[in-house]
Amino acid sequence: MKKATTIIIGIIAAIALITVGALIVRNLNASGFCEVEREYVHTAKNPVTCMCPEGYEWKVVKMGWGPCAAPVKKDCPAVTKKCVKKSLKTTFVMIHFEVGAYHWPWFKNVAPNSTVRNLDYQKALWPAAIKLVNLADKYGIKLTLAFNPQWAEYILKDPEKVKIVRGWQSEGHEIAFHHHGFEHLDWNGYSNIKTQEVLNDPRYRGTVEEGFAYVKRLAAPYEVTVGTLTDWQTDLVDGIKIMTIGGGRHGNGISDAVSEPDVININGKNITIIKHGFLESTYRNNSKTDSLLEEFKKLYLETGDNKIFGIVSHVHDYYRYPQALEGWFKFLKEQKAEVKTVSEIIEGVQRKTIGYERSPFGIFNPYITIID
Repeated sequence: MKKATTIIIGIIAAIALITVGALIVRNLNASGFCEVEREYVHTAKNPVTCMCPEGYEWKVVKMGWGPCAAPVKKDCPAVTKKCVKKSLKTTFVMIHFEVGAYHWPWFKNVAPNSTVRNLDYQKALWPAAIKLVNLADKYGIKLTLAFNPQWAEYILKDPEKVKIVRGWQSEGHEIAFHHHGFEHLDWNGYSNIKTQEVLNDPRYRGTVEEGFAYVKRLAAPYEVTVGTLTDWQTDLVDGIKIMTIGGGRHGNGISDAVSEPDVININGKNITIIKHGFLESTYRNNSKTDSLLEEFKKLYLETGDNKIFGIVSHVHDYYRYPQALEGWFKFLKEQKAEVKTVSEIIEGVQRKTIGYERSPFGIFNPYITIID
């Protein structure tokens, strides 16, 4: 009897060990490491639960549409991603899309009768915008495309143009918000300043929120969390969490390309700030632009690890002298640089800081990995 009891206890112990082992294996499979370089499709209904091994990070390969978690919804953002070796020096390229209403020479030459309402400037530069994004795709560059409201308004008028922008998003490019406030020479007509001077100005079109609504409609269902804005104290809108600054003609145009994220409080909102250098191509002498490009290359090579290197340019810069941006794209490819969107970079830094990032708009954010 004693021997039989011992056998029974042994069997129970063995079953318990097998059960516990199975549970451990199941937990490891549910929250273990993903395979390096294997592509995973992350959807709202079937999210990827594994994590990249130490020294590796997620790289977004493609964005698109997939099944939703809620049966009442048909299509939700989906992302194909893979684990790649971490790049210690992270890079972004942001393109600003201007209003074009102020008659600087390079605006006037493109669209001499452009105003804040007639969208002539946008119509004139739309072909250049397509060529610019296609060029970025050729070199594997993910762009952060910062639109003033007039650009979103222009694109939204034509379903074929909207379809093109959806294609840009599916290739990994990001839509951001660009805003010129009342004091800017190329004001877009939107302001939260309530003085009579602003409200009675014939260029006035409404509040910044009304202008931002165009850009959000264009980007939907993806969020717009990144922006470059003037008049922060009055014109910062809800939804913008990350801002890029710097690189002006009268600032530290070159050195601003290298920075680390900082957080500042604007009207009670914590905003992450990152700097950018300005690659300008509107000089009369192209050799000046060529020299500027070489300075940026030199600075990039001198920049140490764990820094962020950011460049901003404009669609009119590309229109005026496309060789400058193509030269930068070629250089980045030669350096095997991984160019990410601004939100990918900053939210990656935040994940390192807080451990995980939850989706701010319901199901999931296609630009971040949800780790609960």
